[in-house]
Amino acid sequence: MGRRILGNFLALGGAQLVTMATGIITAVVLARALGPAVYGIIGFGVAVLSYFGLLVNMGMDVHGVREISRRPEFGNHLVGMIISTRIVFAAVLYAALVAAAPLFGWSEEVRNVLMIQGVGMFGVALTLDFYYQAEQRMAVAALRQGGAAIIGAIAVVALIKTPFDIYKAAAVPVAVQVASALVLLIFFRATRPSQIAAEGAPARGQFIRRAAPVALITVLGTIYINMDIVILGYLVPEHQVGLYVAASRVAMIGVVFQNLAHSAFFPALSQAYGDDAEAAAAAANHARSVSYFGGAVGGAGMLLAPAIVAILFGASYAEAAPALTILMANVLAFHLGAAYGTPILAWQCDKPYMVILGAGAGANIALNLILIPVYGIEGAAIATLVTQLLILIALMALARKAFNLRQYGLMIRTLAITALSVGAVWVAIKIIGGGVGPWPLLILGGTLYVAIYSVLAIASGIISLPELWALAKRGG
Repeated sequence: MGRRILGNFLALGGAQLVTMATGIITAVVLARALGPAVYGIIGFGVAVLSYFGLLVNMGMDVHGVREISRRPEFGNHLVGMIISTRIVFAAVLYAALVAAAPLFGWSEEVRNVLMIQGVGMFGVALTLDFYYQAEQRMAVAALRQGGAAIIGAIAVVALIKTPFDIYKAAAVPVAVQVASALVLLIFFRATRPSQIAAEGAPARGQFIRRAAPVALITVLGTIYINMDIVILGYLVPEHQVGLYVAASRVAMIGVVFQNLAHSAFFPALSQAYGDDAEAAAAAANHARSVSYFGGAVGGAGMLLAPAIVAILFGASYAEAAPALTILMANVLAFHLGAAYGTPILAWQCDKPYMVILGAGAGANIALNLILIPVYGIEGAAIATLVTQLLILIALMALARKAFNLRQYGLMIRTLAITALSVGAVWVAIKIIGGGVGPWPLLILGGTLYVAIYSVLAIASGIISLPELWALAKRGG
C-alpha cells in the first residue's frame, strides 16, 4: 500500500504543483488586467456556480471511488451510469439557471458572466477523474489536471488584457474544463477493459440515493468555504468583493496539498475499512501528512500575507492583506480538520458528518451576515475561520466516538511548532527592520520559516526522515 500511495502522491503532486503555479499566474493576470471590481464579478460568478456544479455531481464521484475501489469489475458500468446521469442533471440545472437569473436583480453583465460560466456544469458532468482515482491510476487524472491548468494559464495570458475582456475571462476556464474532460473520456473509451460486469452492480436509483449524503456533505462544506463571497456580493461594493476574491484565491492555492493528500489516501482508506490495524495506520499517515502541510503553508501565509498581496496583485489590492492573514490561519485549521474528515468520509460515516457540516454551514451564514456589515471583508474571513474551528472540534469528537480515532497529540504539536516558527521569524523580521521589500521578505522570510518549521516537525515526530526514505525506496 505504501508504494501505491507514494506513486499516487507523486503523480498528483506533480499535477498539483503545476496547477498551483498556473493558478497563481492566472489569478495574478486576471486580477491585474480586470481590476478589483470586474475581478469581483468573475469571483462572484464562480462562487454561485460552484453550487450548481455540486448538484450536477451529486456526490457520485466520491461514492463512485468507494464502490469501484472495492468492486473494480463494476467500473465500466458505473462510469456509464454516472456520466449519463450527470449530463441530465447539468442540462436541467442550466435551464433552471437561464430561467431564474433575471429574478435576482443582477446586472446584465453579471447575468452574462453566469450564463457563460454555467456551461462549465457540462465539464463537471463529463469529468472521469474519479474512475482513475478509484483504480489508483492517478497519473492519468494528474495528466489531465496539469495539462488543463497549463492550457488555461496560456489562454488567460494571451487573451485577457483589459476589464473589457470580462466575458473571455469567464469563458476560458469553462472551455478548458469541457475540452479536457472530453479528451479523458475519449481516452477511457479507447482503453477500458472489454468485459463489462453489470450483474450485482447498484442500480441507478440506488446509487444516487447512496451518493446523496455525500452530495449534501459537499454542498454544506462548500457553503462555509465560499458562501462569504456570495454574501459579500450583496452587502459590499464590487471593488471590495474583488479584494476578497484575490485573498481567497491565494488561500485556495494553500489547500492544494490537502486536496493532494485526500486524493492519494482516500482509495487506500476506503480499502482499509473493516481492517482496524490497516485503517488506523493509513489514517495516522494521512493525518501526519496534512498536519505538516497545514502548518507549513498556513503559518507562512499568515506571516507573509502583506508581501504576497503586494507581489501578486499590486498596490490596488493592498487592503486584502488582513483578510488573507485570517484566511491563511483558516488554511491551517482546514488541514487539521481533514485529518479527521477524510477518514470519516472514506469509512462512510456520512450522516453524522452531514449534520456537522450542516450546523457549520448555518453558523457560517449567520456569522457572515453579522460580521460583514461591521468589519467588511475581514468579517467574512473571521466567519470562515470560526466556522472551520467549530467544525474541527465536532469532527474530532465524531472520529473518537465512531472509530476511536484520536490525533490530539499531533494537533497540539502542529499548532505549537507553527506558533513557535511564526514567532521566531516575526522577531527576525522586526530585527532586520521595516525597509525590506516584498520580494526579499517573501524569499528570506519564507525560507527561514520553512526551515525552522521543518526542523521542529522532524524533532516532534510529525514527519520522520527514516520513514520517508524507506517509503521512497519502496516506491522507487
